[in-house]
Amino acid sequence: MEPLRQLWNGVDTVKVNFGVAWGAEFGKLLEKLEKKKQLAMEYDEPVVFALAASKPLNQVVALHQGNRHAKYGVQVEGLSIFFSCRQLPHQDTPNLYVEAGPEYVAQNGLSALYAFMREFIAQLGGQYLWNKVSELHLTVDYEVDAVHTYEDYMGDGKCWFVTRARTRAPRYGCQETGETESTGADEGRVEVATFFKGNRLETLQIGKNQMMLRIYDKQAELAKRPRKQWEKLLWQDPNAGHVMRTEFQVRREGLKSLGYDTIEDVLDRTGELWAYLTRQWFRLYTWIDDPKPMGVYHPFWRAVQEAWTEAVPAVKKKEYQALRVQRAQQLLGQATSLAAITPTPDGKKVLNVSDLMKFMEQLLREMLPEQDIAGKVREKAIRFHCKNKADIEGVIVDDNGEIIAEAITSPVGSNRGGDVIHSPQ
Repeated sequence: MEPLRQLWNGVDTVKVNFGVAWGAEFGKLLEKLEKKKQLAMEYDEPVVFALAASKPLNQVVALHQGNRHAKYGVQVEGLSIFFSCRQLPHQDTPNLYVEAGPEYVAQNGLSALYAFMREFIAQLGGQYLWNKVSELHLTVDYEVDAVHTYEDYMGDGKCWFVTRARTRAPRYGCQETGETESTGADEGRVEVATFFKGNRLETLQIGKNQMMLRIYDKQAELAKRPRKQWEKLLWQDPNAGHVMRTEFQVRREGLKSLGYDTIEDVLDRTGELWAYLTRQWFRLYTWIDDPKPMGVYHPFWRAVQEAWTEAVPAVKKKEYQALRVQRAQQLLGQATSLAAITPTPDGKKVLNVSDLMKFMEQLLREMLPEQDIAGKVREKAIRFHCKNKADIEGVIVDDNGEIIAEAITSPVGSNRGGDVIHSPQ
């Protein structure tokens, strides 16, 4: 598990709560959100509508459910934003919530997220009051000579790491004594979790609740989730071999205990937080004989400790090749099955793609003559907009911000919100 090179580091996921003073039109905003939520529930799928006339709020997706704190949810620019019904926050209790996954924050960073939300609030007639970070994921991806094994972390009845998380596992260099360390940041007492694929260790998980660490085989995860293949474009080399991800998840109380309250705190002192997590909260060792057996930092962990930099790379392109190939394979399979069970009108054999597509066109016109193709494309585009990041462009709104016409465009080569989606070479 020797480190070869650092591929990427950045904020993978963040959840931020906002205190907002909404204006006199807040009641109308809630009415619109309620109407679109009911429509989404009726259709059992997200509904695209205009929250405001200006971009990007003219292409907002209404979700059919909120979260445990807020009744209404929308998606815009890759962000999930939830509204409570309170016009004002209650002391430190927020009334607007945002969840940003890697689709947004890993590519744009926290500064862009903060600026976007301030503008979002202003466009809807609200006054920004304050923000509180409720969850933060800090990540580094390293190319290694080989993926990690169980013996890299545990062996001979002991662990090769020290952690301030409360665990039932033996500590490095000693047997289990019942003693525990605590910073007050992680009060859960849990076992070290390991996840295997056959006999191969894929994930090591340490901690629970307020602080957690995962070290896992990133290539194995991407192999299971083709729609996340675009994350390779975050790396310095998208063709890297064995890649291990180190990801710390810190929640609200853990952040507060370390003096991190707002986005500004995180932006100002991200390096300090990473240093605490990698040098105090968790450390990975290995044994050497020089001249007597002793534990030293594992080379991989030394690299992880030095990994974080403040300049997070921004990637402005996403790759859909894996998803396109998957859909093309499905299309080919269905089309050839139809060709096998249906005689061609002129008796000719289907020999190539051109023959197959002509035959499919004839068959669809004959068997399904009244299909609303534009409507079906729109339905698919809405789903991809929410789940697969496909674009919906050319929306025309009336004076009240309601959609009156839409034109669906292909994601290939389109530009939306500054993200250029390149077609495969």
